Amino acid sequence: MTENDLELACIDWFRDLGWEYAHGESISPGGFAPERAHYNEVVLAPRFRAALESLNPDLPASAIDDAEKRVRQFAGQSLVEANRDLYVWLRDGIPVDIEEDGHRRQAFVAVFNWTDLTRNDWLIVNQFTVKGSKTVRPDMVAFVNGLPLAVIELKNPADEKADVFAAFNQIQNYKNEIPQLFEPNMVCVISDGAVARLGSISADQERFMPWRVAEGIADPDEHLELEVLVKGLFERQTFLKYFRHFVAYQTSGAGTFKVIAGYHQYHGVLKAVDRALESIRHRRDGKGGVMWFTQGSGKSLLAVFYVGMLREHPDLGNPTVVVVTDRKDLDGQLYETFSSCRIPLRTSPVQAGDRAELKKLLSEQVAGGIFFTTIQKFAPEKGQDNRPLKNPANSMQMV
Repeated sequence: MTENDLELACIDWFRDLGWEYAHGESISPGGFAPERAHYNEVVLAPRFRAALESLNPDLPASAIDDAEKRVRQFAGQSLVEANRDLYVWLRDGIPVDIEEDGHRRQAFVAVFNWTDLTRNDWLIVNQFTVKGSKTVRPDMVAFVNGLPLAVIELKNPADEKADVFAAFNQIQNYKNEIPQLFEPNMVCVISDGAVARLGSISADQERFMPWRVAEGIADPDEHLELEVLVKGLFERQTFLKYFRHFVAYQTSGAGTFKVIAGYHQYHGVLKAVDRALESIRHRRDGKGGVMWFTQGSGKSLLAVFYVGMLREHPDLGNPTVVVVTDRKDLDGQLYETFSSCRIPLRTSPVQAGDRAELKKLLSEQVAGGIFFTTIQKFAPEKGQDNRPLKNPANSMQMV
């Protein structure tokens, strides 16, 4: 199998999933059906404009114009921070000002339809030339509604010197040479066919991970890793859920880093959410289930994604979440992780200092909120048999 064979096979896998296909040159300037005016442009303007108009029929054309312009002309200070700021717009809506009857109000222009995947535009493109400090041609780019959300770099499976990490190095070069392609990016994929890995734009080589499950593939070991990854992650409903609920940004003294979920975190969270909903709708026993972790599996980030999905689920009515641990050091560790990943949570978590403060926080919280505490604060006070703390009606407890 050559690199070209691998590329063609990859295109077929995308097509099987319902993605449209176009060759990069055909939609580039001077091509058979151009969708951009210049090689330095990475947004496919006709598709992006059509999506904004279709998804926002009640907004005036001026608002659509403003939203389109803000994204197409977007530029940030650093790549990761630009990626973060643009992600918030794409996820939650592009903020625009609308003037009506002499009054100005803010509106948010939706970029994706999260529930009906057929109302989005899905396109996989190979050999997509982009001009930056150099003119380069990534092997494959996946567009949703005209936005380049994934870059896939392939290496020749028959070349022993061109392994998967040669593809990683190529992605690193692209980020310096054509950073505009990576500002809207959700995920980067590298593969030599037999081995395939995915990672965020800030992930180092060791943080690129496999994706080991896909619908319709009973035994992943009998398939190329790239096929499993494409059919698993790029299944269209999975891709939308992943984009909306499984991306976070952590900021520390070392800078800002983009975090995306591993396949085990993605599927673990979905099952945990289903179990919580089952407990509320049917059993009503308050028991949402148990999840076991191995050391280093990313349980803190899984908890972040889990709480984020719970807080946005329409059937849960913006629940209050209480995270309970049995050690102060673990309480502090989880609190720091949650505090540094506020985008999927849509709120700032609060760490209760003592029992009285926790009682006050819970009694005053009508809806929403994320509180951290240790289980010792739920013990009976000295000389009493009853527990001094009770959960509000809309709270969910994570132990």
